Amino acid sequence: MALLKKKTKEKVKEEPKEIKPKKKKKEKGPEYCTSLLNTQVINYREYYMSKQQKLLFTVVSFIAGVAVAYLMYGGLGSDADGNPRPITHVLNIVICTAVGFGAVKFIIPLLESSFKIKRRNDIRRQFMDLLDALAASVASGSNAIKAFEAAKEDLVLQYGEDSIIVQELTLILDGQKNFIDISASLIDFGKRSGIKEIESFAQVFELSHRKGGDFSKVIRDSYEILYSKINIEMEIETKIAATRNELNIMLAMPFILVGMMKSMSPDFAYNFRTPTGALGITVGLVIVVISYLLGRKITSIEV
Repeated sequence: MALLKKKTKEKVKEEPKEIKPKKKKKEKGPEYCTSLLNTQVINYREYYMSKQQKLLFTVVSFIAGVAVAYLMYGGLGSDADGNPRPITHVLNIVICTAVGFGAVKFIIPLLESSFKIKRRNDIRRQFMDLLDALAASVASGSNAIKAFEAAKEDLVLQYGEDSIIVQELTLILDGQKNFIDISASLIDFGKRSGIKEIESFAQVFELSHRKGGDFSKVIRDSYEILYSKINIEMEIETKIAATRNELNIMLAMPFILVGMMKSMSPDFAYNFRTPTGALGITVGLVIVVISYLLGRKITSIEV
């Protein structure tokens, strides 16, 4: 019996522990992809700022961070009369610089996310106008190729040569001239855009093109679905616009209140310069930032 217990203990010791794989940080995708024509095209699933944009928003974010840090933490280590000591200047420089860089790290991804959503909505609206133009061309008796050519001419007048939809139509028509099916180019556009409606239309168009389906009906149905979804999104956007405004006001209020209290009452200003006051401000800022991020997540509704 004792021998059996000993063997059981040895077996338990020999059992290897399960090593849980570490969660990998989600990496950002590439800015460009290779098209079916072996050219570099934009990956719309990701948003990359231009050098000018990044420089501008980095400088603005850093200045905003420094201003907020000085408003909240400026004057730490001052004496009871509010006169700065040598340590005060050191703390001002260190804290303002740290918060400035932190603001850049915090604000730039938020801006990129906002620009990405805006571009995504622009592509959807432009694609809806493409379907409308295709439906009009097909109704007049044009085949698929002629319909896409006519749609491009209409959209150039509406959006200009540099618009996303016109560039994609140019890619589709160039591909067709190089013996690449329109359906294949549409599927590639759908994958790069990450927009479900474009991917669905591309798949349905491919099946219809292969099996000789009703091209006009495919376009009409896709247009109606996309139109109804965009209308629903616009209604939701209108209803939550007030909530988003309240969220932005909530983000600004702590800084306004602290600025008012510091400027109007020397006693309050002194309390903010103490270690306890700095700790209270830090806790308050953390709560405000977390609340703002949660609010953004709640008000970001996709149909």
